[in-house]
Amino acid sequence: MAVTAGSRLGRWAWASLRGAGWAPLAVFLAHISLAPFWPGIPGPDFDQISHVAGGLAMAYFLARALREAETTGGYPPTPAPLAAAGVFCATVTVAVGWEFAEHTVDRWFGSRLQASVTDTMLDLLLGMAGAALYLAASARRGRAADHPRSSA
Repeated sequence: MAVTAGSRLGRWAWASLRGAGWAPLAVFLAHISLAPFWPGIPGPDFDQISHVAGGLAMAYFLARALREAETTGGYPPTPAPLAAAGVFCATVTVAVGWEFAEHTVDRWFGSRLQASVTDTMLDLLLGMAGAALYLAASARRGRAADHPRSSA
């Protein structure tokens, strides 16, 4: 049977979701299930912790998706610095999308997910910090962006 682009895409998507989709899903479910209790949770601001965790989880997922594109999808290896930059930029894009979603929910349902512009900017910064934390830890392990091969 010939391997078509559609079947290769499907295998890549399934392998990516199966391998690392749990991470952003876990953060999202924790975020929405604990949101009603944020004011009563002692200690650091849970919203800020969830944005760091979200950035970390999304960077992990995107790095694994890139690796799956190479192994399952048959794409050539991406040089480690380029992979790390791409994962970081894609994670920031997801964080911006999340903030747009929060804004939309605030407008449509009258909630107060975004207290201020400063809060939104801090949320973006914390998501970026989570991505940077993942990439730094990954590079320290010798596998920049959770990348199996390092190209020189």
